[in-house]
Amino acid sequence: MDQRGGCSTFQRHTHHHSRRAAANDGPQHVLMLQVVANFSASWCGPCRVIAPIYTEMSKTYPQLMFLTIDMLMT
Repeated sequence: MDQRGGCSTFQRHTHHHSRRAAANDGPQHVLMLQVVANFSASWCGPCRVIAPIYTEMSKTYPQLMFLTIDMLMT
């Protein structure tokens, strides 16, 4: 982890997870979903800069799930 301007920067890692439907849901299906997570805070200048770009990316790539996780200053 690298600290830059009050924001934490992590190395990029790719993880693939799958979740199986419950047995009582009928035929089993493997659900695969790619998630893009944005850890953001209102006090973070770079986070505010990236917010509109992140929103546009979510429209450009509707097959992905885009999450914004609001971080509190501690």
